[in-house]
Amino acid sequence: MPGTFALLARLWRDGDEVALHLKMPVRAGRGYHQSVFVERGPLVYALPVLEGAAWNVALLPEGGFEPSDAAGIPAVHADAAIVPAWKRSGCVPAAPPVRPEVHGADKRRVTLLPYGQTEARIAQFPEGLRKGTEA
Repeated sequence: MPGTFALLARLWRDGDEVALHLKMPVRAGRGYHQSVFVERGPLVYALPVLEGAAWNVALLPEGGFEPSDAAGIPAVHADAAIVPAWKRSGCVPAAPPVRPEVHGADKRRVTLLPYGQTEARIAQFPEGLRKGTEA
């Protein structure tokens, strides 16, 4: 129960383990330029920027966020779309565009990892506005 404590009083032996499973829903928050950031429990999530991979994506929150703990690494899967107009400013990304228009053909599923688990990352994303919808 929230706001309470649990006491484990027992004789502990080598090899004993305690598994604790907490409900930690994925939440989207608002940041700079109306950007979206993703949190789950105490973790902030980011898209790893890998050489040759698209980094300039807008999140599509209407697709929902799917938490995953495959291979012991907490991750969040999300719908996103490429934003071709979001470019670099020198060797870093420019500020995220405000509500860019995205096209269905640019849609993809991305995997976000804990911020600290990535070396180069994007952690604030524009929220994509599907072509033909209102802001």
